[in-house]
Amino acid sequence: MIAFGDRLRAAQQHSQSTLAIGLAPLLERMPYPMQRHDDPFLPFGKAIIDATHDLCCAYVFDLAAYLSLGASGAIALERTIAYVPAPLIKILDGPFTRAEYVRVASESAFAVDAVTLATLDSTVLIPLLQADRGVFIKVTYPLMINPVHLGVVGTYHPASDHFVFTLYSDPPLQMRCYTDTITLASRADDFREAARSAAERLRNLV
Repeated sequence: MIAFGDRLRAAQQHSQSTLAIGLAPLLERMPYPMQRHDDPFLPFGKAIIDATHDLCCAYVFDLAAYLSLGASGAIALERTIAYVPAPLIKILDGPFTRAEYVRVASESAFAVDAVTLATLDSTVLIPLLQADRGVFIKVTYPLMINPVHLGVVGTYHPASDHFVFTLYSDPPLQMRCYTDTITLASRADDFREAARSAAERLRNLV
């Protein structure tokens, strides 16, 4: 398997973009056309991906949002992740804290390229790295360790209306992840066009 850092670099070169798009659907905030579906999360995710896949390098999936629908949300999550075209990166945002969660990133589960963590516990980090999965540790304050010691592990932190993901590879790689700014750019019938316009604008930001 190709190392995660190499996969992320290839995705950014393919799309000529450092933009990541977050998918965190909630029933009460869905575009109105999607609310006509009995299980709207999958058609919503597919519509956003269809509208934006050539403008971004990654999609970040909010596990809590999908599981708010229970089993049907988990199925929608699995199928939406599988719908993301290669070579784009797929990240599952937990954030996870225990080694038992490592398996959710595997090919037999959600088959993502990377996960977010809320821990530096080596019992969680090492199995993920051994499986060539990317690891992003959530920080809301300056990281109190030398990033070089993290190897190809990264961090992500809030920056106004988006998150900045930094992978400490050589050289370091960054992504800017926007969620509602893109996916909820409109709740009307034009939500696909509005999402694409927002992604085009944000893609060009330095």
